Amino acid sequence: VCLATCIFGTSLLGISGYSAKVDYVESEKPELSYLEMLGELKNWDELDATERLDTLADVHYYEAERLGINGVTLRVGYPAGESEYGAYNPITNDITVNRTLLEQGDVLELIDTVIHETRHVYQRLLADAYTDVEEELDEKYKRLSVFVKARAFRDNAQSYTDAKLDGLGYYYQPLETDAREYASQRIKSTYEKVLDNTYYFE
Repeated sequence: VCLATCIFGTSLLGISGYSAKVDYVESEKPELSYLEMLGELKNWDELDATERLDTLADVHYYEAERLGINGVTLRVGYPAGESEYGAYNPITNDITVNRTLLEQGDVLELIDTVIHETRHVYQRLLADAYTDVEEELDEKYKRLSVFVKARAFRDNAQSYTDAKLDGLGYYYQPLETDAREYASQRIKSTYEKVLDNTYYFE
């Protein structure tokens, strides 16, 4: 079963459906290199909304590339109303981040949202890949951690917990726990260091 029946969100007040009002679309390969993009983040407060979108799109591109993902569109609008940071829609294969967060929010919170939602794309692809080969896998291979994780993602997607119905259940389910932990690790290992001038640019 594909995960395309679920909408994954980074919720402030919960998920209430997907009805994004799209203001911008950006999915092209960056003109800036990865290191140039990181340097541009240090000027975030001086960037206008369009420049911020361009920079955020670069972050999205490089973070997706890191996970082996391509072809996912980044949009800015309102994923499920103004109360939600962002959402990934597997049906349309796009990520929407909150427009207000882009224009007024903290840059690390915004990057965290993009990485979190990009991780959901990875989860879907991993779960789908596992489902495609599950019947052919020997039982000894099914115990490998990567397949255990893929199976957990797939099973969770089939019984995804809505934040509005069960806040704790939403927070601690495998899909959200993994996306949250992965985004946090990326923020701490790279983006916080860039912004506080402790990142080593090779």
